[in-house]
Amino acid sequence: MSDPVIFVGFTPESSRLMIGRSDSVAIYGLDPFEVIVEQNSCGASHLAQLNETSLVACVGTGSDPAFSPRVLRLINVTTNAIAAEISFRSTILFINFIPNLFVILLENILYVFDIQSLSAIFSQDISKNRTGLCAVTQKHCAQHLIAYPHNETSVLLFDVVNLKTVNVFKVHRCRISAMAFSSAGSELATASLRGTVIRIWDVKDGRLLHEFRRGISPVKIMSLSFSHDDAFLASTSDTNTVHIYAINASPEPTSTSAISSYYPKSLTAPSLSRSDYQLRLKANTPSLKRNRCIGQWHASTTKLFIVTSYCGDANLLVLTFDFWNGAFHLIAEDSLTPAESEFVDAVAITRDAEEPTQGTSVDWAEIDMATAETISSARITNSQNDRRQMN
Repeated sequence: MSDPVIFVGFTPESSRLMIGRSDSVAIYGLDPFEVIVEQNSCGASHLAQLNETSLVACVGTGSDPAFSPRVLRLINVTTNAIAAEISFRSTILFINFIPNLFVILLENILYVFDIQSLSAIFSQDISKNRTGLCAVTQKHCAQHLIAYPHNETSVLLFDVVNLKTVNVFKVHRCRISAMAFSSAGSELATASLRGTVIRIWDVKDGRLLHEFRRGISPVKIMSLSFSHDDAFLASTSDTNTVHIYAINASPEPTSTSAISSYYPKSLTAPSLSRSDYQLRLKANTPSLKRNRCIGQWHASTTKLFIVTSYCGDANLLVLTFDFWNGAFHLIAEDSLTPAESEFVDAVAITRDAEEPTQGTSVDWAEIDMATAETISSARITNSQNDRRQMN
């Protein structure tokens, strides 16, 4: 049995799936399903792919001293060449590429890096975020926003391009556990640690648009995902269940006494409704009660990708959702068990700097978006000395 799955991520176009374990990394094509990369010489706690190229940002798990969770590596997975390394003072909890930039989240700080120069162009202290929880709008959106907890119950929306805060508002009574932007980037879905209620907010003014009751028993929400047309929201949990919520195009909120006292008097609380459709997945083993599952809608169809994992077992389910008949149809199921292969040789880790070190400029225009030619190694050498010591 393989090591447990640590990281599950989809590319924004839903064309590829990335899996990180303590001892392996895998990238799969989704349409059709194919193994693109399976490497077993190291693991990854976080992965992000630069568009549709072979350039992947990889953060180690720390199980091997050569692959620290404090070092970000840009790797050409086609040639196993390391394009660059950036060392941080503390563990990297989130990475994401947006046009011309990429975002790094540590427990107490947000960084924005320029892709061309690999230098930090912005950094900001944030509230403690131990899990690296955040959401990023898709690259086609008018605004490139990142949402992360402002405190345990509120979210902060930050414009990554203009480098400014655009909104802060309260979303739950207890700690936030999951969030996701709509495909258009105009709405934000959130769930709390209890996992019983899911809310959808207007990004512009922080107004509550929808509130859905997932259930009455506390669960851990593993993922939230809007359909490509923002007509539906899918939520997955650690109880083998997938819930689908139908979102009205022009909701007319109705006041309810049970929840209206929670919101500012200037806002009207919409009525609380249950999910419109529910799917319970078959457990990986007969005795299994809790099975981690993470979902993602296809970027342009009604396909829903579900990754289920328990211990070392992981599978990909591809479902189609029949809205008119309220039914799910399983059209494919594939194993995500890694095969034997090689990964990038262990390399010397750059000394932990007081700040992330800047990198030699890389000519990203030379990268073929289809094949991603080998990039010369650009070892990070220049330290920043104009910022305080990281915790």
